[in-house]
Amino acid sequence: MYNNQRLTELMTESYSILEETIHEVLETYSNVHRGTGYNSQVTTMLYEEAREIILNHFKKNKSEYNVIFSSSYRTYQMISKIPSSDFILLTSEEIGLPLGVNAIIVKKSILSTINHSQSGGGTVKMVYSDFTIWEDVPDRFEAGTPSIINAIALAKAIQLKKDRGPNIFKIKRDNVNIQDLFYQDSLTNFYGEKLLQELRKTLIGSDLRVPTESGEKNFINFDNSASTPTFSPIWDIARIILNLSKMHFREIVSETNKIICDFLDIPENEYDLLFTSNTTEAINIVSESLKIQNLIEKMKPVIVSTIMEHNSNELPWRSISKASIIRLSVDHEGFVDLDELEELLVKHNKKGLNKDRQIKLVTISGGSNVLGSFNDIKAITEITHKYGAKILIDGAQLVPHRTFSVKDNKIDFLTFSGHKIYAPFGTGVLIARKGILKLKSVTYKKIKHSGEENVVGIGALGKALNLLKRIGMDKVENYERKLTKKVLKAQNNIPELIIYGVKDPNSLNFVNRGGIISFTLKNVPHNLVAKELAELGGIGVRNGCFCAHILVRHLLKIHPVRSISAGAGLYVIPGFTKTLLPGLVRASFGIENDINEVEHFLKTLKMISIKRQTPINKILATTYNGSGTLPHTDVQRKINKSLQFKAKKFVNLR
Repeated sequence: MYNNQRLTELMTESYSILEETIHEVLETYSNVHRGTGYNSQVTTMLYEEAREIILNHFKKNKSEYNVIFSSSYRTYQMISKIPSSDFILLTSEEIGLPLGVNAIIVKKSILSTINHSQSGGGTVKMVYSDFTIWEDVPDRFEAGTPSIINAIALAKAIQLKKDRGPNIFKIKRDNVNIQDLFYQDSLTNFYGEKLLQELRKTLIGSDLRVPTESGEKNFINFDNSASTPTFSPIWDIARIILNLSKMHFREIVSETNKIICDFLDIPENEYDLLFTSNTTEAINIVSESLKIQNLIEKMKPVIVSTIMEHNSNELPWRSISKASIIRLSVDHEGFVDLDELEELLVKHNKKGLNKDRQIKLVTISGGSNVLGSFNDIKAITEITHKYGAKILIDGAQLVPHRTFSVKDNKIDFLTFSGHKIYAPFGTGVLIARKGILKLKSVTYKKIKHSGEENVVGIGALGKALNLLKRIGMDKVENYERKLTKKVLKAQNNIPELIIYGVKDPNSLNFVNRGGIISFTLKNVPHNLVAKELAELGGIGVRNGCFCAHILVRHLLKIHPVRSISAGAGLYVIPGFTKTLLPGLVRASFGIENDINEVEHFLKTLKMISIKRQTPINKILATTYNGSGTLPHTDVQRKINKSLQFKAKKFVNLR
């Protein structure tokens, strides 16, 4: 047994080690299993290492068990289908940390027999208009971007608890002014563009150097559409909340709620706000509500979406029994035809040709994660409401980049995620007009409790939105527009470059384009372009279909026969087929990027475009395929060595 003084020392040291671990993860934070740059490889490795640590802690064999990370609500949905003898549950709440993440250690043999409760990005290999090829376990059960930082922190915490005793996270600070946490920091006296400049200096990981063919270079993150990094003031509030007394949690949740309502101009008396684990979970909750409404009204609802939706705003609607989905087309720039929408609503709702098959919901992305297009939400909402339907806006790519007023647009549902808005700590948001969610009272309470467990994520989101409010979203929009314009103006200087979406910076539609550049090089396979951007320039981008399979196939004009053949290949030889699938390359900007990074990107891209390619690579590129034989280079070997070092350090830091 430890005496009180030694126990206090161990507690202080444990929090210090946990903070050091999280900070190191934030320095190389990116999305998992998807990006091609150094950061994505590091984060993926650490995330998978977290599973290993938890399996080892419970002395479970990797060949027999899997670890699923989830929110409390998703955990409740999942374990209700599993015999209690076949799983072990570890929660951040029992550890003593307000991270809102659970680890379910479950037999693989059981996972193969149950259906996942939620669906969306990351849960599939391929999506077609009428069927889906699901991902393997465990990805199939982790819908959307998981709470990556929180999961890694949970694994480190269980290590520390094992080494130092069960009470090491029980010491809590209580002499903290919550208002100061949100509104007082080293940047308090700055506003507007000056605040933007000063905030950028606090980027965590700004001095990261990565291996390239010409030596080490500063890493450039151009994968902001997948996940954003964070800044010191945001990390500071998360760090403090980690060991804060529960007596402050309600105030943190309440203050963040107020900040969100102010940021998005939400009338608090007209809307409910629920915290979730991500956008995907939020949309799945609306889908669950529609299922209940369907049972009550005995309807066969029609849902209108578009062909450009992220899988997280596509797959949840397929789970509604007897529902049908109609997808609006988009033009080559990513904009919907308002007349087409109105014609559909007139046909189904006004003329009433089939009264039990009315359009109940129009659901559309506020910003495309492939084309960067921002559609006219106000006009779409007016048409939708005119014919008695409700509207949901997937705001994952809208809220971080544009001023948006819930009040002015009169929408019914809005969803978005903190990890795309510089608060990568596992919190999402569902905003719903009061009384519109048809959920059982017990279910609503479970969802609310689940979201509010992650006080760290909630506080970080509130801080991030407050900083962006002080900068001004008009300043954010203008800053990102300059970066986008730089690329579009230079496109003719790069041989074989094809950019998708709005291409002309002088066109009227350019103001409705965000900082997302999806492209191909006619002579280089998309996955090779992404790899060489990383190895020549130290630039992290994304390649493939970006969880928007239907849109990417449409843009590339992939024949249905070829598309189905690719799906068959995913069953027969999945690893090889996955590298060959058609796709694009995507560079996406955030406020941490600058014009020098864009110039370096353009220079590197030109080098790649004029590099000699093998005949087979040229053939693959002309058909938009990836290469199945990416070279294993000296740079990749250096990266692998760095990954091994970081994995060892992560495990041994205790």
